Amino acid sequence: MINFSESEAKPLENYLYANYLIIHCKRVAVSVLPTTWEGIEERMLLVPSS
Repeated sequence: MINFSESEAKPLENYLYANYLIIHCKRVAVSVLPTTWEGIEERMLLVPSS
């Protein structure tokens, strides 16, 4: 089990919520090409290198 401090948990919560919103957008976006969504999904849940 991992214990996060408040200062660690909030950014993680925000990050996961942003990913949730992207997935929700995908469900309602009919004009976005599947290959575009594949590119977005490949970058989701990856930690930025910087």
